[in-house]
Order: sequence, then C-alpha cells, then structure tokens
Amino acid sequence: DVDTESRLAVYPFRSPVVYRETVFTPRSEVYGNKWRVIKDRENFDNVYSTVENGKIRLAAGTDKDISVKRSDLPLTRESDGFFGTKKRMKRGYAIEVSNLSGVSKKLSITDRVPVAADDRISIENAAVNGKKLSPSKDGKLEIITEIAAGGTVKYEVTFELVADKDMDVVF
Repeated sequence: DVDTESRLAVYPFRSPVVYRETVFTPRSEVYGNKWRVIKDRENFDNVYSTVENGKIRLAAGTDKDISVKRSDLPLTRESDGFFGTKKRMKRGYAIEVSNLSGVSKKLSITDRVPVAADDRISIENAAVNGKKLSPSKDGKLEIITEIAAGGTVKYEVTFELVADKDMDVVF
C-alpha cells in the first residue's frame, strides 16, 4: 500500500482531453513503465507512466464533463525603431475551460511557453491574465483552478519573443 494523490489534469498544448491522474511515490525502485490500474469498478490496462521528481504519474481514464479549448491570440509586432537592433513580437494563446457537470471540479492545467535554443532569442514578459510569471527552464507552466458547476474560466497566456532585428524566427 502506498499513499496516492488523485487529480484531474489537462495538457492543452498536446490535447484537450482531461485525464484522471494518480500520483504516488514508490517505496522501492520500479522497473518498466506499463501498468494496470483498478479504480473503483474500472480497469485500465496498458497504462503508461511518467516519472517526475521521484513520483510516478499514471493517467487512467478521462473526464468528459470538462471541455478545454486552446486558441492562438492575434499576433503583434512592436515597432523596432530605426536605430533599434532588436525586434519584439508579442505572442500568446487562450485556454477556455468549461465544467459541464453539476459539481465543482479542481483542475490542473499544464501548458508551455516557447524556450529558445539560440541565445540570440529570448522569451520575456510571460504572463497569465496580465499577471507576470516565471515558467520553468523547460517552459512549463501550471495553473490550478477550481471550476464551479456549469462554469467557465478563461486564461490568456502572453509572452514576448525578442530577437535580432534581421533574424527570421519561426516557432
């Protein structure tokens, strides 16, 4: 027996599907990443695990009562000025989450902002709904939200891509 934590999680940059995840710390080393999960009266075979910070995460089952939509925000490019050497491009996306059920639900939303492999490009001024944030080194950001029964929440994630004026940037 191990202590487990259950949560609803979505990864909009990959898929709008809301997963029921179980997270636990194993007592000993675990070999392999394929599991069979039994929760209440449901059986899930061939569940693949991910390991993060020594914890095993299993996504077994989905929640169809939560709808998630991710859309890009309109692109803008700020003026460089005649003498400027850098260009600033404002980018972002919106995440809209609706709870279609009759009970409130807590949801973990994990998404990303771009990460530059070239040191001549930087990501600045990352924000969620206007509130500045510091994403992890790999660009991951996490929002934990409570959605009322029948309610909808919307998050706008914005950031600025800063690069040399003459550089073509594609992402």
